[in-house]
Amino acid sequence: MEPSLSPSTPQPSLSPTIPCNRSNAELLEAVLNWFQSKATVETQYGPMGDWCFAIGVTSMQNLFFGKSTFNKDLSNWDVSSVTDMSGVFWNARSFNQDLSSWDVSSVTNMKSMFSGASAFNQGVSSWDVSSVTTMKSLFNGARSFNQDLSSWDVSSVTDMSDLGRFFCHGHE
Repeated sequence: MEPSLSPSTPQPSLSPTIPCNRSNAELLEAVLNWFQSKATVETQYGPMGDWCFAIGVTSMQNLFFGKSTFNKDLSNWDVSSVTDMSGVFWNARSFNQDLSSWDVSSVTNMKSMFSGASAFNQGVSSWDVSSVTTMKSLFNGARSFNQDLSSWDVSSVTDMSDLGRFFCHGHE
């Protein structure tokens, strides 16, 4: 007699467990390697848009710096432990993906985050930026960006220099 699975019997997992990026260095290495061999890296970590971040990942500094054709959906990334997003999309000229779901409440540094990301024009008004202290050059050179950020609490920001030509009046 063949064993049968009852509705209460757990089904075996058919997909391998995808490891999390455990450190800033591991995340950076995974991204750099993804640009060299997407298939190899996605075999290890799964599709980039679904990558897992461990609590040890606190920096995304310059992660996609200069990757001018990069435009991958990263909306599923849990970035809630990240404190440094400086330069993450700096000169990623083609990047224009929805990041409104990102929890950036722990971020303190957004220096040059979208600087030179000339295609970027997504709604980020829902972001909690109350912990951010540095927004220097945040949207500098992001020529397409035209979103209302008047709801942002920028009371902790100490450096807004070169923020960008379109930032809401009263915050510059």
